[in-house]
Amino acid sequence: MSTSSLRDANPQTLSAGFTTSIWFLAGSLPLLIAVAERLNASDAHTASWIFVSYLSCGFSGIGLSLYYRQPIAIGYTIPGLIYIGTVAGQFSLSEIVGANIVAGVIIVTFGAFGLGSFLLRILPLPIVLGMFAGGILSYMTRLVAATIEDGLIGGATILGYLLGRFLAYQRVPPLFLALIFGGIASGLVTDGQMPTANWIAPSITIPNATFSITAVLTIALPMVILSAGLGTVQGLGFLKSQGYKVEANAITLVVGVGSTVSAIFGGVPTIVARSAGAIVAGTEAGPPQQRYIGAVVASFSLVII
Repeated sequence: MSTSSLRDANPQTLSAGFTTSIWFLAGSLPLLIAVAERLNASDAHTASWIFVSYLSCGFSGIGLSLYYRQPIAIGYTIPGLIYIGTVAGQFSLSEIVGANIVAGVIIVTFGAFGLGSFLLRILPLPIVLGMFAGGILSYMTRLVAATIEDGLIGGATILGYLLGRFLAYQRVPPLFLALIFGGIASGLVTDGQMPTANWIAPSITIPNATFSITAVLTIALPMVILSAGLGTVQGLGFLKSQGYKVEANAITLVVGVGSTVSAIFGGVPTIVARSAGAIVAGTEAGPPQQRYIGAVVASFSLVII
């Protein structure tokens, strides 16, 4: 990161980046592990999937954000991941891997032939934003349920956020106070006890891939729609709504390459993140020209994970 990038870092961008990091760790990683269990994937396959997918998303997000000076967070498609979980048992693991590779290649083709910007042009921005709002609505409803179930942690987090909004002090953003208050409450509930873990070096395993016409039609095409057609379009549409000049084709090409690499190692396609993008690119993430720092911080957390 250059000296100018370091100067762009401020409490708002860093707070957005750290908040997104928590989402990547606590929001998306457990779902990936749960789907891997439904697929009866081995521990080695799951570890390799996490290792390669998170590195691919992390380095793509860092590179795109620094190059374009825009908050471009890259993640894997959660709706697509859930869809893979629903077809577990209907297809073999090798057929699912093969179908995801095909999906990645199709997304690369989208970027190479300019279909990324074409999708943005033919879909009116209000419709894209409506799709975006619908996509994250379930997270908002689950937030209410989680707050009721864990009143102390949820209440403290909301209190910290509201206090930040009340203070309206730029150097103490609301998201940062929400993290602090929620973390303190969580520590009180768990008595500060941390679970033990045995750390081993990351492994890389390339699973067998079988290219079945049925699997391609049933899995690859829906995955392209869920990732490139919905996920990435929504993510880019949100960036566009924030006033950024989006290079849709180049970004779609990078996402497609990342999707293909991830699929080769057993993963699902990557996307321009929607939920994470809303955090690092929203108005509370700092001045528009500096928000890319939050995406860099969040993307670096993927590399660490």
